Amino acid sequence: MVRPRLTPFRHLAGANLLRDGAAGVEAAARGWRERGRHVALQHLALAPPLDLAPFDVELGGCGVFPPSGPPRVIYIGLAQGLPSLAAMHEEFNRRLRPFGFEPEDRPFSAHLTLARIKDAPKGAGAPLREALRHIQPSGARAHVTSATVFQSHLSPKGPRYEALLHVPCRR
Repeated sequence: MVRPRLTPFRHLAGANLLRDGAAGVEAAARGWRERGRHVALQHLALAPPLDLAPFDVELGGCGVFPPSGPPRVIYIGLAQGLPSLAAMHEEFNRRLRPFGFEPEDRPFSAHLTLARIKDAPKGAGAPLREALRHIQPSGARAHVTSATVFQSHLSPKGPRYEALLHVPCRR
């Protein structure tokens, strides 16, 4: 049996930060039946708030994924709030596991995607990584009080994101 995989994707209320690949869950897993999606979202919506107090996040340094080879994603990392975001990520994984959703194999990496690179020129990785290593955003901060679960609709024109539900942090 092939189980749908989850790609964490979240919007943090108050932070206006989106993460493709960051503290909520993308509900558009391939092969996910509409009924399963409804039940999982209903469970999340009816469940108590996240077992996490509201917290602060702050933008950190810039970087590139993957860490070597041709660059595919340019991002801004986080300097503050990582333990809380990781806890939020784990809680969403726990809530969805009973519905047959397996978490991603790759480690959680909270970040804000700035750009995706389709075809990087040969040899562009090292100079780009070096240039980004010296860029420090100006300490943008936000207070996170909830997460929004999004579904991404992919198309050749680019992705479109649909908010499915909001899950507050406990007060």
